[in-house]
Amino acid sequence: MNKHKTIVALLDKISLSVNLDLVEIVDYWQADLCAIGIRKKNKLVYVSNYNYLNEKQIKFDYDLELIEETGSNKGIVIKEGRNVTDDELITDLKKFLAI
Repeated sequence: MNKHKTIVALLDKISLSVNLDLVEIVDYWQADLCAIGIRKKNKLVYVSNYNYLNEKQIKFDYDLELIEETGSNKGIVIKEGRNVTDDELITDLKKFLAI
């Protein structure tokens, strides 16, 4: 996976408290090195830190989405998080994905 080092570091931190075998790491945004998805069944957590790469402390934006099972893979955003720490992101990710 070719992603920005801050995204790789986030995935490493997530793996310390979440069994990544229970989820699927998806990369629907291959051209965006600062975006990644974490999916479990019809739930997707979209994560980006592009807006914060020049900050002293890296923050994240995320969307919690329910994926329509109609084959379109369209998501319905049920919660947005903006300008959050990695700890805040991980807490919401674990609750949303029930992991």
